[in-house]
Amino acid sequence: MAVPEGEPVREWDRQGRLLAAGFAWKEPRLWVFVCAILLVFVAFGLVLFGLMGASTRHYSVWSSSSFWSGLLLTVLTGVVWWKYRLRDAAVIFEREGRISTPHGFPGYRRRRQVEGHHSHIENIQAERSSNGWDVLMYSHRGNIVCFGTTWHYGHAHKIAKQLNLALTELRVSLSENWRDRGAVVMPSFDDDDLPTIN
Repeated sequence: MAVPEGEPVREWDRQGRLLAAGFAWKEPRLWVFVCAILLVFVAFGLVLFGLMGASTRHYSVWSSSSFWSGLLLTVLTGVVWWKYRLRDAAVIFEREGRISTPHGFPGYRRRRQVEGHHSHIENIQAERSSNGWDVLMYSHRGNIVCFGTTWHYGHAHKIAKQLNLALTELRVSLSENWRDRGAVVMPSFDDDDLPTIN
């Protein structure tokens, strides 16, 4: 299944400072895929039953209705698959330190923010999982947050690289801002504000 490419998210203020950076993409919904496969098997069975009834001399209303029901179920399955197979996903790093996920996490769809500051992020990378490929964020203390799941390594790798790029751009923008103010280094943040999901 081909997954559409994502797009970088950047937001600037009137002075040209980078306020937020991130990446938005689409990822597959596994439950829609499983339901579509099951419905196609049911539809195939109905069509087959209808064709078997039509090929005998005992053609009945049941065989005709099962044939047309199977075809209708096939069309409806295709429509549902096309409309609901992908869901929106995004991660946005904000200048103040927040890590926003406007569309939630895999398994935590109502969760819209990672607790902690993005200065604690050490790396974001793609790793193999039981459902395909996960995009994982690692903090300095070893905490792990899953930002997304996809079936293709290339897609997960691109998401991870784009998120690392967004984070780097935001960190460079922050360091330039602090350098312009005359500060030698950026202020440190409390180590208890780690990006974790409880």
